[in-house]
Amino acid sequence: MANWNNNGGCWPSWQDNKLFTVLLALVCLSVIGALSAQAWKTWREANATGFSELAAPTINVSATGKASAVPDIATVDLGVTVTSTTANSAQDQNTEKMNALVDAMKGLGIEEADLQTSSYSVNPQYNYNVSPAVVTGYEASQTLTVTIRDNTKIGTVIET
Repeated sequence: MANWNNNGGCWPSWQDNKLFTVLLALVCLSVIGALSAQAWKTWREANATGFSELAAPTINVSATGKASAVPDIATVDLGVTVTSTTANSAQDQNTEKMNALVDAMKGLGIEEADLQTSSYSVNPQYNYNVSPAVVTGYEASQTLTVTIRDNTKIGTVIET
C-alpha cells in the first residue's frame, strides 16, 4: 500500500502517485482553457453588440426611361357661373346655360357618355362692408368635364 503523504496529509505527493498528479494537472488545464474560451466569447459578443455578422443582402437598381406618344384623348373642363338675387333664380339660369352647353357639345358629335358634371355649387354672396355682413345674392356654379376622342375637335370644343 502506498504512503499517501510522509507528513500525514490526505493528498499524495507527486512522487508517490504520478498518475493522479498528471490527471489533476490535466483537469486544471481543462478548466482554465474552458474559462478562457468563455471569457473570449463573451468579450467578442460585447464588442459586436448591435452589429450583424453578415451584411444584409441588397439589390440596387437605377434606371431611366422615356416614352412618347401622340395623345388620342383630350379632357376639357368647361364651366358656367351665374349670379342672381335668389338661389332659385341662380340655379335656374345656371341650368339653362349648362343645358345649352351640353346640347352644343352633342351637336359637335361628343357622345353623352363623354359628358360629365364634375362640380356643382350654390353659394351666398355677402357684403362685408357692413356689420353684420349681409347676403346680397347667390352664385351658382357648375363644371362639365368633356372627354374628346377626336383630336381634330379640341379647338372647336373650346371655342364653343
